[in-house]
Amino acid sequence: MKSNLIQLRKWLLLPSLLFFAFCCRKNSDNSPVIEKEINITGFNKVYAGERFNITIARGTVFSVKAKGPSNSVNDIDWSVANNILDIEYNHYQGNRPRVDITITLPMLVQLNLSGAAAGTVNGFKAVSNVIRTVLSGASKCLLNGTGVSTQVEISGASELTINGATESLYGNISGGGKLEAFNLTSTEVDLGVSGGSEAKVKVSDRLFVEATGGSRVYYKGNPAVKNVQASGGGQVIQQ
Repeated sequence: MKSNLIQLRKWLLLPSLLFFAFCCRKNSDNSPVIEKEINITGFNKVYAGERFNITIARGTVFSVKAKGPSNSVNDIDWSVANNILDIEYNHYQGNRPRVDITITLPMLVQLNLSGAAAGTVNGFKAVSNVIRTVLSGASKCLLNGTGVSTQVEISGASELTINGATESLYGNISGGGKLEAFNLTSTEVDLGVSGGSEAKVKVSDRLFVEATGGSRVYYKGNPAVKNVQASGGGQVIQQ
């Protein structure tokens, strides 16, 4: 009797498994890989989500290229408003493939990544403007060089790594976000870290940190000015 019940369960489960497999196959994009140049200019901020892999470099002229399966590349909507290049798909589809997007522009003010997007930024070492990086979802970003001032807003399972030097590193990290900035020399650091998040910073002169909700802030350096507040299991630890 028991073996008959097990067999019956298998037969009842089979249609669900077949439906799931069909949906996954249907949502996969196996179209030929293409590289497409996008004629778009006039922006200094970039917003992207999905599984876009964004590489941004500094240059004198604008250039935007996308490489990936043709069906996905041709379904991307590129729009510019209020100096923001917004990159998203026209139609929702699960299980999208990763699409590589390469952007060159003279000035970068803000990069906003969400979902499972990834980003790498090169060439903006010691620029005079603030570079703001906003990460949410499970996004990841690497800044190889940053502006005189660096603002971060990190939430969810996102991770930001910064290399180089900056006068001021400031912002908020929440919801398990991570900041890896041991290789960023900062004159001043001012961070609010909460919700089990983690920050690693290197500071020379001034450190202002509030760590709450089980968060950890690790810092290198011996700042002359230090204002540290830790509560709710938060810790600020000198390395």
